[in-house]
Amino acid sequence: MNTFEHLKIEGFRRFFYTEVEMRPLTVMIGANGVGKSSFLEIFSLLAASANGQLQSKISELGGLTQMVTLDRTD
Repeated sequence: MNTFEHLKIEGFRRFFYTEVEMRPLTVMIGANGVGKSSFLEIFSLLAASANGQLQSKISELGGLTQMVTLDRTD
């Protein structure tokens, strides 16, 4: 079985730049609106890409303009 050991996310929804070390059990805890669901959507996009359905998945998620990080608040 293939697994992810390391994931780098850049410019996706609320993730300006994030690196995550994946373990056999990875737990996400956080307040509303911090990106837990967006993190899970990344795996859905990866699966769609592997199945040749990336464009339809992007459309399902509202298109590229809804997915990319356009503003940055420091």
